Amino acid sequence: MIDYATDILIYSIDSRKNINTRELPKKYFSILLVKRDKEPFKDSWCLPGGYIKENENSFDAALRVLKKETNISNTYVEQLGVFDDVKRDPRNRTISTAYLSLIDKSKMVDELSQNTKWFDIEIDETDNEINIKLINEEE
Repeated sequence: MIDYATDILIYSIDSRKNINTRELPKKYFSILLVKRDKEPFKDSWCLPGGYIKENENSFDAALRVLKKETNISNTYVEQLGVFDDVKRDPRNRTISTAYLSLIDKSKMVDELSQNTKWFDIEIDETDNEINIKLINEEE
């Protein structure tokens, strides 16, 4: 049996004032994650996502899942790609259609769900490797 799912990457770029008032505001690149409430990976942070119902397409499923898991509605999403690695989900063979959204979190009108948080993306690059850190002030 093959399961069909959708995942949504929600990014934001925002400006924040620096401590040094002579500098321009710094730009921050963030991603919205949800805390899983079920196994596998219970209590881990992940992309909002869920299964596609028999009577819906992947786009409609992405909007439904986004509203259910984050409380965000009425936002533009665009298909990013299809991910179908045989072992991408430990429960079952799952093919996922991923969507991407770029929003300005400072202008959001929807209040986020309780299990949803923004994580700043910090990239540290050297000659040999790229390290990516996700930072949340509370975590």
